Amino acid sequence: MVPARIVRGSILGLLGEESWGLKEIPTAHYGAAFGEWVGYYHRGLLLLKLERHNEAREQLIGKASALLTTTEDSVLLRLAAAMTYICEGKLDGARRVLQAEGNVLDAYAQYLKHVLELHVAIESGNDAEEKVLLDQLRPVATMGHAFSPVIDALRNRDMARAKRLELNLLCMAA
Repeated sequence: MVPARIVRGSILGLLGEESWGLKEIPTAHYGAAFGEWVGYYHRGLLLLKLERHNEAREQLIGKASALLTTTEDSVLLRLAAAMTYICEGKLDGARRVLQAEGNVLDAYAQYLKHVLELHVAIESGNDAEEKVLLDQLRPVATMGHAFSPVIDALRNRDMARAKRLELNLLCMAA
């Protein structure tokens, strides 16, 4: 079960109150039990939203990745790690993480992976990969779907908006 403070902090981050949300999530060590990665995960995503990349990397790649996780949890952590690289402009690092992920069983996580791959393809100028990914994302690109706004932002090359929406989608995933 996720502690209420972490849930509140994440919700505040989704509402655009990242600094306030960060204050809600304690900085203390969460332990190594299953599910303890969630605090580091949400803290790291809020730090990315605040453009505090080094601290976010420490939370998402340093601390959280060393904890016990289920297969689904580790997928989310690797997607968050890829997002860290995207936010830092390290597209090769993001591409490596996303390629290593392979097939994802959870549909939400799979579409999120495709969104991050699309982001990397667009920023890298890979038009062929962009077209393939847009075709793969067609089922969730319709109006009213949670992925629709980020796909529109990416199509319009509004990368700052796309990053914020991608971070929100990652926050909602756990």
